[in-house]
Amino acid sequence: QMVWQNDPDKALVILKEANELASKTNQIKALINIKSLIGGIFGERLELEKSLKYVRESHLLANELGNKSLIAYSKYQIAGFFYNAWNGDSARFYFNDAFKLYKELDNENMINNTSHMLALIYWLWDHDLDKALDMFEKSYNYDGNYGTLANIGEIYVQKGEFNKGLENYNKVLKHFNSLDNKGGIAHM
Repeated sequence: QMVWQNDPDKALVILKEANELASKTNQIKALINIKSLIGGIFGERLELEKSLKYVRESHLLANELGNKSLIAYSKYQIAGFFYNAWNGDSARFYFNDAFKLYKELDNENMINNTSHMLALIYWLWDHDLDKALDMFEKSYNYDGNYGTLANIGEIYVQKGEFNKGLENYNKVLKHFNSLDNKGGIAHM
């Protein structure tokens, strides 16, 4: 992950070599993760055809294994691809599938991550402020992320509930002030 963030070109070289080795040695679980990571890098670069190719290959392998956790993860990755491609309908479809599987698996962290992504879709694509607010609040209650709290404040403002919006903004601002986070303060 660190190489990916600092030097995606180097990460792609390493991952493609790992993909080749895992293919030769029939390491299916490794292939699923490697293909997903390669797809993620291409997705970040907005090389969407390449991204989709790898996340779909990862998904097919996960289905082949029948491992619910890996299937859920691959659906989450495909949803992320569609989100990056600004295709809200397909992103929602795959995030909902992943969400259902993560609930079956009782994977609270991924339930939260998926809830957050669904909240963004309900907000940005569907303009369903109540549904987005519900999902963001569940996400915030799980991880206490102040970016999520800022989103909650913005939704309240969009709903015309200015006092609730301001209340949430002030909580976020207080947090950023306590950290002397000038970027966060400026954003708020």
